[in-house]
Amino acid sequence: MKPKILNVGCGYSKIPIPDIEEVRLDIDPIVEPDIVCDARNLAEVGRGEYDGVWMQHVLEHFCEYDVQSVLNGIDFVLKPTGVLILIVPDIVEAISHVIEKQASINDVILCTQTDPIRTIDMIYGLQSKIASGNEFYAHKMAFDRKSLTGLLHQNGFKHIHFVKSVLEIRAVATKDLAYPEWIQKYMSQGTKHKEDEITEMWMNW
Repeated sequence: MKPKILNVGCGYSKIPIPDIEEVRLDIDPIVEPDIVCDARNLAEVGRGEYDGVWMQHVLEHFCEYDVQSVLNGIDFVLKPTGVLILIVPDIVEAISHVIEKQASINDVILCTQTDPIRTIDMIYGLQSKIASGNEFYAHKMAFDRKSLTGLLHQNGFKHIHFVKSVLEIRAVATKDLAYPEWIQKYMSQGTKHKEDEITEMWMNW
């Protein structure tokens, strides 16, 4: 039986892990998710149904006081041996990169498959999407590896593996020490990049 993974805040993206049963969840019906739901209300989805939760560039779109509600919901839908894959911008690495390159607020610091990302987009959310009326893209929270580790530990995720990436944090977290086979290959991967051309597939900016 394939592991059942909930893609929270999916947007148009799909989870890049093979041989899984993916359930797509988003607050925006225009992206045609399997479940239309606010990530703060995951208790409506069903207790302990999922082997994993995937959240790619979602958590930073919530205010600090709402982040705990989202994590409570994740805990609710995960099986006791479930895995949380959490991807957020690394604010410390981003600021360091901007300082090193002497970038201005409007300089492009990376590119996605669909949009160039400027310094202002990295900090506050993708301005072109916000300007078009989609306020879901606004950033309301920031993380570094230390703060994210502390937050996950507070919520019972004692075992955290960080996957190498660029200008972002990719954390694979469990409450059980054993990582299931379906996630181990992903954990062994790392983002490849050139020194002067940072390109990442950030689909949910």
